[in-house]
Amino acid sequence: MIRGLIRGYWYPGMSGYHFYKKHYCKKLAKIEDMAFTEDPLDSRNFTGAYSTYDGYENPVVSIMNRMKYKQNIELSSATVAYLCYNAAKFENYDSFLWREIEFFLGKTISDMDTRTIYGCFYGLMRSNNCKLPLVESVIKDFTEKGLNKIDTYGCYELVEAISFNTREDYDAINYLHEKIMPRLDRNWKTARFLHIDSYCLKFMANLMTMDYYEKWIWDRLFTIIRKKKQIKEITSWEPYYKILLTLRKLGVEKNSNIELDETIKHFEDLWNNNVDFQWRYNLLEQRYYTVEELISRSIDTPKTLTWQEGEKYIKHNLPDWYWELELNLDLEVSDLYSEYQTAVKQKEIPDN
Repeated sequence: MIRGLIRGYWYPGMSGYHFYKKHYCKKLAKIEDMAFTEDPLDSRNFTGAYSTYDGYENPVVSIMNRMKYKQNIELSSATVAYLCYNAAKFENYDSFLWREIEFFLGKTISDMDTRTIYGCFYGLMRSNNCKLPLVESVIKDFTEKGLNKIDTYGCYELVEAISFNTREDYDAINYLHEKIMPRLDRNWKTARFLHIDSYCLKFMANLMTMDYYEKWIWDRLFTIIRKKKQIKEITSWEPYYKILLTLRKLGVEKNSNIELDETIKHFEDLWNNNVDFQWRYNLLEQRYYTVEELISRSIDTPKTLTWQEGEKYIKHNLPDWYWELELNLDLEVSDLYSEYQTAVKQKEIPDN
């Protein structure tokens, strides 16, 4: 019973859903008086999830719609920071929403604390919205209140935000270089999340977007990825290798004294030690093999062998979508191994 009630809190049609609807509407009706007990930028403070009683909706949209239909609404500084941060995070650039954010940000900026001014700074940097005087006020307050309080993940998020900044009336990258990166440098040992592929790849991509090639940051990132002694999936290996090759083409070795040889060799050694990588990726031409190339190579493979890393040969069962196309396919497929595994029907390759 308790389990059903808890699950019903989130799902329509179950016993607890009416309670959820009532609870949600009550919170939404008082958004301007919201007393935050946790992180004011966390979307769960408003709704607990992205579900609403009308279906599936982002909390920012729910609040925006509420503002449209309620007259004389007043928003707290925490609510403004929440909207600014999450609207930018989820790429909601609705003109009405940002007009309201700009208006209420001007009214509440003096009430902002460390965390809320951070949320506003992130939102303005990423969204490229609001007039320059207000942006400069937020930057000034963030520098005074929040800069010395942000952790390494906060630095990571601000790198992401500024990589989206295209304003010509303010040099956001220069601010990043002078203020944020030195703090990341001093606290680098706590940036353990960069050992996770998704974070590390995204961080490198954001730096490349800004043409930010300071030697110290790239050397530390390469130290992290060289610690990856085993990468099981080629879809995890290939993005790193592609970034390294791109950096070499951009000439960062000469222009920024960034050393690539050791890291590139490490990833090529991973390729040499993995049969599946060798089968699917053409290292000489630096690309995936096409489907037709895989087929031409697989025809001579004995069908009695299994697809196991470390064996001399690999058994290849082509997915049935290939046979329907009758060899008229020449696409680079990034996840063929998954296709092979998940195909419902497979056609055995006969011996020659």
